[in-house]
Amino acid sequence: MSRFPKPSPESLTPEQQDLEARVFDFEFSKIPGLVWKDENDSLMGPYASLYYTPELIDSWFNLANAFVFQKCFTMKERELGCLAVLAACDCPFVLYAHSQIARKVGFSELQIKQAVSGKCPDGLEEPEAVVYKLALKLAKSRAPLPDEDFQAAESVLGKGKVASVGHLVAAYIYVTMMTNIGSAGSVPALKDGQFLAKKDITSE
Repeated sequence: MSRFPKPSPESLTPEQQDLEARVFDFEFSKIPGLVWKDENDSLMGPYASLYYTPELIDSWFNLANAFVFQKCFTMKERELGCLAVLAACDCPFVLYAHSQIARKVGFSELQIKQAVSGKCPDGLEEPEAVVYKLALKLAKSRAPLPDEDFQAAESVLGKGKVASVGHLVAAYIYVTMMTNIGSAGSVPALKDGQFLAKKDITSE
């Protein structure tokens, strides 16, 4: 049972009426087969609670589009930012969803498992590796970034992209927080051909 069940149709405001279509277009239309509603037709992931804060719906999508889809990142770099956050945060539904998304953008199952276990995946290009390491540092430390780490990232990415990694990490931490407030950790059953990365705690 969802903690934030879908309100009755007759009670929905115009903003709430459009929510499901916006969620589908934003993420789930891109990855066929991902389950995004539970058995009671309630939204899963970070979206369910938006029914109960309708004044934030537009702001949520504006923020997500601005921070997650920054033009300075390749699809792989963006996904590495999310996987780094998942190495630091326990969020089963986001792990389920991004196990599929990460494969779609070109990562192997081994690389995904390495990333969510806190290990820089094998076979990355230098900027990808730097994005992952910086994102992991920011997600795990929750403390001032040491000068040497900033300078190492800046030498490859430049100041602007270093700042963009900060926005990306913050956005995905927000996503995990809003997902976890709405669920005790349930995830959909995997369909044929789907993959769920398992964290290797010995790598952390």
